[in-house]
Amino acid sequence: MRHPQQQRSIESTTRMLDAAEELLAEGGPDALTVGAVVARADSSVGAFYARFGDRLGLLLAVQDRFLDRLEAAAIAQASTLVAVDDLRDVLEQLVAAFLDVFRANRNAFNAILVQNLSVRSFRVRGAQASQQGARAFAAILDACGAQVTHPDPAVAADFTFRTLFALATHIVMMDEGEVTGAVLDPHQWIEQTTEMLHLYLGADRNG
Repeated sequence: MRHPQQQRSIESTTRMLDAAEELLAEGGPDALTVGAVVARADSSVGAFYARFGDRLGLLLAVQDRFLDRLEAAAIAQASTLVAVDDLRDVLEQLVAAFLDVFRANRNAFNAILVQNLSVRSFRVRGAQASQQGARAFAAILDACGAQVTHPDPAVAADFTFRTLFALATHIVMMDEGEVTGAVLDPHQWIEQTTEMLHLYLGADRNG
């Protein structure tokens, strides 16, 4: 994206990014057309191409801004959770936040993940965000100390984050009920995922 310098151009760019996020949330990637973005942002086709170059450039800019917000939120939550002294409570809050944010932004994540399959620049930015999230997650588990009984806490933190990411990807890419035919409500997702991860990380391995 070409970064604007004048205030009017900055405001126009912000409106187009806002419009793009709204369209993604409402209708997914198919709803994100140049015409729809320009109309909703009360901008012009010329301004669009001057800022983003093409639709892919817009998607990259949307991804950057979207992931910047998620990274900031993850850092803020991590600073809060390191003070929680019960592993199960930590996991329940992490699972709820992780799955809720993917569910609430399902169409945006869907567009990002689909582009990640074929466009390297999307993969690079997505990997940066994922790896930062993994580091924050590991730091939270590290603060739980001896409650994590897995013989290799670093591997356990890595695998747990991968598991959460896989579950979140399932929420983004598949409709509820498509995989097994059963339907879980959000509370069941949180409860069952927390139980599974707690047993993996904090099981009594001396029994």
